[in-house]
Amino acid sequence: MIAIVVTARSSWAKLEPVCAALQAQGAAFGIIACGSALLERYGRITDVIHQQGYSVVAECWTTYEGATRLTSAKETGALLTELSSTLLSLQPTGVLICADRHEVLGVAQAVSYLCLPLVHLQGGERSGSIDDKVRDAVTHLATYHCVSTELAKYRVYGLTGRWETIYHTGCPSIDIAKEALSSP
Repeated sequence: MIAIVVTARSSWAKLEPVCAALQAQGAAFGIIACGSALLERYGRITDVIHQQGYSVVAECWTTYEGATRLTSAKETGALLTELSSTLLSLQPTGVLICADRHEVLGVAQAVSYLCLPLVHLQGGERSGSIDDKVRDAVTHLATYHCVSTELAKYRVYGLTGRWETIYHTGCPSIDIAKEALSSP
């Protein structure tokens, strides 16, 4: 089973097309929801996940009040702690994460220390914020990299030195946009 970790509402738009593709291929996967993805005030994305026909195999509650750099650091540590136990229990064959929010750093650390393969979507991008450091740290911890652009591919190579682990897949959110444009 592949564990797909959803840490925030914004990540689900990129992860849902991947789940749909895995489901179409008959691949076994389970969604682990954590961070702000579980909170009502951010739209509790787990409800959307269920409405779209997917199941959540585990939840890791790790969000602190305040939305500051301090709470972000604490949330990262809390997720590392909680997710480590969850992953040990589920024993996935690999883990998929997306983007650059602080929570994914905790996921990447947990996965790395448990010696599981880690697939990172959207490494190599730049936003000009603290997220760049998080994304680059996750890139170093990841086993495989699915990048959205040719430039991102070169950035990931600059960090890893390994072409054979980098796949230029594009952004999965584009699939959603294409579908919306083709709908009447």
